[in-house]
Amino acid sequence: MTLVYFIILLGVLIFVHELGHFIAAKSMGVRVLTFSLGFGPRVVGKKIGDTDYRLSAFPLGGYVRMSGDDPSQTPTEEERPYSFLTQKNWKKIIIVGAGPLFNLIFAIIVLWLVFMAGVPVIDPVLGELKKGFPAETSGLLPGDRILSINGNAVDEWESMAKVITESGGAPLEFLIVRNEKELVFQVTPIFEDGLSDILTPQKKYMVGITPSGDYHVVHYGVLSAAREGFIQTGQLIYLTFLVIGKMFTGEVALNNLGGPILIAKVAGEAARLGIMPYLNFMALISINLAILNLLPVPVLDGGHLLFFAIEGIIRRPINLKVKEIALQIGLGLLVLLMILAFYFDIERLIISG
Repeated sequence: MTLVYFIILLGVLIFVHELGHFIAAKSMGVRVLTFSLGFGPRVVGKKIGDTDYRLSAFPLGGYVRMSGDDPSQTPTEEERPYSFLTQKNWKKIIIVGAGPLFNLIFAIIVLWLVFMAGVPVIDPVLGELKKGFPAETSGLLPGDRILSINGNAVDEWESMAKVITESGGAPLEFLIVRNEKELVFQVTPIFEDGLSDILTPQKKYMVGITPSGDYHVVHYGVLSAAREGFIQTGQLIYLTFLVIGKMFTGEVALNNLGGPILIAKVAGEAARLGIMPYLNFMALISINLAILNLLPVPVLDGGHLLFFAIEGIIRRPINLKVKEIALQIGLGLLVLLMILAFYFDIERLIISG
């Protein structure tokens, strides 16, 4: 079933991405010759009008082939009005950018549905206390429910943890309930080695507590769920760029890269937990797919957008030979990235047994 969940996830996200290119091309008057889920030989399909809608043999991708999208071929006079490369630069930018944009919109819609269906929120109930840390030495115990910190009500773990992290080391007054009795404790956070939002080492203020695992489900209305979907998408975009940046600086190890094997494994695990975790993971991968495609690497959508931007500035097409060399370099980088991702996937499988 893991393979089935992976194929569904990949198929949906590829379809959404290519649908963006397809709708944008059609709306700009460009003739679409092929809409393919997958690469390689055509397995099954149907031609409707100018477009051959098909499933191809290798599912790791997809493409939309448009009339006149090959720079080495000159379109005929009859083809020119419907050809991709004869369009104005702004039209080409919209067509190419629509794929990643649709992936981002899809993530927002999925998260909107997730928030309406209800999301689990971790309760501020203490689990294990780190020995020798302020929470333990001040008298707090596992099972204590935190009601407020410095008089401000607490109803979820995340907001409580944020108060501690941003305390600057100032003493905090914890109001807790234990055995139906309310008690007050003074706890002073200490600056120690911990983990950041992206699980990299980071010194921060902490008191040495972990959640018990208790949670409650929060359901959002239509508008508030849409707002939360936008916010969550923005946060995931920020974290993705943050991780990419830290990989370049070496703060995040390259072996954190994940390829199709890791995605399949996590997709299967998420699906077994339920439809909501699976949809959450689908939204995350959709955002990652959008960002990956927007990187300014020739072959990817971002590389094409870079070409169009340069051509807009210099007001003439980039030399075909230069483009071909850049595309070959971009393809080489992409293949190298895929090899690395597969290598780290296989290494994880061997280590996990």
